[in-house]
Amino acid sequence: MRAKFTSFGLILLFMAGCAGVPPVNCVALGRGSHICLLPPAQLPALDGAHMITVDHNGKRQMFIGQLHIDSHVIRLAGSSLFGPSLFTVSYDGDNLRSEPAGGRQRADLLIAVLEMVAAGQRTLQPALQGLTLTQTTTNDGKRLREFFQRGHLVVRIEMSAAPLTQAVIRFDIPSANLSVLMQPLAGQAALQP
Repeated sequence: MRAKFTSFGLILLFMAGCAGVPPVNCVALGRGSHICLLPPAQLPALDGAHMITVDHNGKRQMFIGQLHIDSHVIRLAGSSLFGPSLFTVSYDGDNLRSEPAGGRQRADLLIAVLEMVAAGQRTLQPALQGLTLTQTTTNDGKRLREFFQRGHLVVRIEMSAAPLTQAVIRFDIPSANLSVLMQPLAGQAALQP
């Protein structure tokens, strides 16, 4: 009898632990909130290159990011300022790939944030679970997206008034002490890091 209760207790414990795990192809953005990755066909097609500055826990890294989105794939390739490839992440709607395998980057989070930037609000809203999206446009055309979980800011994205390939984009994840600034290589007025 005791073995039955112990087994039942372990099953309940296992099920409770799984309740916090996001579904397949979804990325946790806090306790009980996640974004499910969108198929590339639901995103606008684009090709662009940005200088990317990442500030995380007081450390700064810079690299060149080349983003490609078409109806079949979303791909981000990162290379050092001197040319060598650092990483490539891609998502085809089913499979998430990262090279080098086991690299330091979180491929799922990179793709999720890129989709949070690129997707239209109506397309993005159903992919959000436990998150509320607010979107505003300032008088000078800057776009601001904020993602909240129970009133707490989870992600903040600010985009200049330009097409995405030419926009200056900043996103912040306060709980991770992470700030990323993306400046187009073609030359655009920059936000200060």
